[in-house]
Amino acid sequence: MKKNNKNMVKRMLVTLMIAVWTVVAAVPAFAAPKIKKAEYEGKGRVEVDFNSKVKYQNVKVTVKDDKGASYSTSINEKDNDDLTFTIKNFKTGRTYTYTISGIRKSGEKSYGKVTGKVTIPETTADPKVKEVDYDKNDREVEFEFT
Repeated sequence: MKKNNKNMVKRMLVTLMIAVWTVVAAVPAFAAPKIKKAEYEGKGRVEVDFNSKVKYQNVKVTVKDDKGASYSTSINEKDNDDLTFTIKNFKTGRTYTYTISGIRKSGEKSYGKVTGKVTIPETTADPKVKEVDYDKNDREVEFEFT
């Protein structure tokens, strides 16, 4: 009977250790915010809006297109709920996967990364204005095109 008890205790300890490792490995994923939406703004610029307030530390954006080619980027703006970056030497008619690293939800301790996709359409005509919004608090005018 003693041998069975020892084996049962060992199994319980191994199960507990696996559970702890799983939770520890998932912690950085909890720190990453969720993307509310990403919009292509023209001339290679992409605005990413987050579902929650965010913080940045050594933030970096990497981009690959649907053919696997990597593109350099520059960050134009970042605030507590969105980030705007530019894809350099982009090509139209492609879908790009971007990864933002060095980001976390406000209130979280560790920084993680978040990944999303955006498509840069083929342009055939001048865009038409669909809607204009003014944000009094941020003193920004937003134009939405068709």
